[in-house]
Amino acid sequence: MRLLLTFSLFCISLTCFAQEQIFYFKKNGKKVDLKDSADYIRVVQPPDSNVVFFTVIEFYKNGKLKLTAESIKDYPFTFQGEKTTYFENGVKSSVSNYNNGKLVGFINEFFPNGKPYLVKDPAKEPFSDDKIIANYDSLGKQLVTTGNGYCKLYDEDFKVLTAEGAVKEGKKDGIWHFRNDGATRVETYAQGTFLEGTHTTAEGEIVKYTKRESPPEFRGGVQGFTRFLEKSIKYPKLERKNNIQGKVFVSFVVERNGTITDVTVVRTPNEALGNEASRVLKLSPPWSPGIQYGRPVRVQYTVPINFSLGAGSN
Repeated sequence: MRLLLTFSLFCISLTCFAQEQIFYFKKNGKKVDLKDSADYIRVVQPPDSNVVFFTVIEFYKNGKLKLTAESIKDYPFTFQGEKTTYFENGVKSSVSNYNNGKLVGFINEFFPNGKPYLVKDPAKEPFSDDKIIANYDSLGKQLVTTGNGYCKLYDEDFKVLTAEGAVKEGKKDGIWHFRNDGATRVETYAQGTFLEGTHTTAEGEIVKYTKRESPPEFRGGVQGFTRFLEKSIKYPKLERKNNIQGKVFVSFVVERNGTITDVTVVRTPNEALGNEASRVLKLSPPWSPGIQYGRPVRVQYTVPINFSLGAGSN
């Protein structure tokens, strides 16, 4: 099973920079400091007299394009217009369109040979399935037409068939088979509604389930998490004195047993505020873990912690 799900708890906005920025990343999206250790490079160009939006361009190490898009702001990206991604061989891999950060219309995906692969209407709700409009094999034969047919889905390298089953009016219908890292699943659907599933792990363990996925949760919910932060955070004295405020963005992993690990400050207006946010999250009691296909899984969260001084604070 893949190691991490990713779930962002809040929508965030940050101040834009006024100069071109260059970042380096590994394949898993983790930012690194050195170009030589990166798998791809991201360049963010600010608006100028001829351009209204930030221009986002990513390159593979071989110099070929990985992504092109425009964004209303530099971080986190609020895409506007067409976003195009590419395979390492330079062939277009997907085309999607955005309006003020929200997907508009269908996503078109392609095989590495340039043939059409998938047309889907992305789900609007977390943990929901995309609606499948069209699906093709690598030779161009259409398997799903106007939402009806037998769909075959592959891994990101198009080397392994990872899922297959019938589609009716764009939704999974009947029995679907899934394969992932030696594990298999068999799930039953009725016009898109999940009914039940059986998960067989790579080690041979068999788990039956009636709910596919659920996110981890602080025991006490969002309100309980807010109370924990309010009770635990100690505003740094120097920052309070100098009226330094702002949001600290922190990522962390909820492990299978609910404990918090890998606490990392993603962005902070001040080092001391970031250190305090990190300190408090490391004190968090265990959460209820995320569940996927009947078994606990590791889940990565990103949360903002707001440091704010009320009027008259010293």
